[in-house]
Amino acid sequence: MPDDTQTPPTPPVPPLAPPVANPWSTAPVAAAKPFLLNHLSRCRRNNITAATITLVVVPTISVIGFEPFFANVTSLRLILITIAAAIIAPIWAIATLIKNLKWASNPYSHPALNWQEVGQPQQVVEMIDADFYMTEYHEKIGPALFTPSWLLKYSNWHVDAVPFVAIVWAYKHVTVNKSYGITTGKTYSLHLYSRSGQKFEVTNVKEQQVNEILVNINRRAPWAIIGFSKELEATWNKSRAQMIQQVDARRYQYHQKAAEAAEAAENAAVAPPVPAYDL
Repeated sequence: MPDDTQTPPTPPVPPLAPPVANPWSTAPVAAAKPFLLNHLSRCRRNNITAATITLVVVPTISVIGFEPFFANVTSLRLILITIAAAIIAPIWAIATLIKNLKWASNPYSHPALNWQEVGQPQQVVEMIDADFYMTEYHEKIGPALFTPSWLLKYSNWHVDAVPFVAIVWAYKHVTVNKSYGITTGKTYSLHLYSRSGQKFEVTNVKEQQVNEILVNINRRAPWAIIGFSKELEATWNKSRAQMIQQVDARRYQYHQKAAEAAEAAENAAVAPPVPAYDL
């Protein structure tokens, strides 16, 4: 459920700091193979290959195979779907080629690296690589990978990353599937929004996995708002700055309490023992 706790309107919010590498990690990050840029390169190759094949195959089928295909098809709906696919597929392929060739010429322009909240793209790459090789601190839930400071989702086709310090709102999204008015099932996904308005999704997961991901987000970013309501949706769409201000206030309070607890623990550790007197 979303937290409706009232917070001060204008607290002194500290600036967002880049995630810090875990000091207890002994992983040889500097000597390790760079993960992120290599994986982005693999995704580009796969997407460029798929787009090129589409541009070659679809026109060929259009010229050679459509006439005999349509001669044996009586369904107007199927014919229209086939024509639409023949038009849309090349458009998708051209857009995919342009986008991936742009990223190939400048790998740091990829949107997964656009996190001004924590640093420039080159710094983001270094942070994610450092986190990725701290395997002792990883937790994987479905396609989502939790590292010390980042939530990652990657496949052979795509890479997504979001730092915990930038998370504002996350919730479970439920889609009800119906056929002829009868509910046939439900699909679950995670929807997450960052300070800059970017949307991060984790799809093709079970309900329990989404719940576990939300629990992990709440543990690693306790200032974030967890849960969905129509009021939160309206606030995000119309008054996003107000919602971000509320999260900033919660983050400030969290860090303030953590600093006070650390100071109290340090004082308790160094305090001299109280002498016992024999009465």
